[in-house]
Amino acid sequence: MVARINDVIAVLDRRRQVLVEKRAAALQNIDRYKVALAPHRKLPKEILGQIFKQCAMGREAPPYFARLYPRSLVVIFPWL
Repeated sequence: MVARINDVIAVLDRRRQVLVEKRAAALQNIDRYKVALAPHRKLPKEILGQIFKQCAMGREAPPYFARLYPRSLVVIFPWL
């Protein structure tokens, strides 16, 4: 009886280990997909700020944008 229980425990331990490995692989894939879908997450804030500055230089926001979102870039990116 005890031997049978030990066998069942061993089987369950192996199954658990397989599931832990699958979970680790799935979490790793999720991290890779997040980076692939949002590569800006890997960029330092300073570089993002420079990108936004370069895009916005010499341009004014459309009037409807300025009314709807006053100072939105400054709130989101205070280093601008």
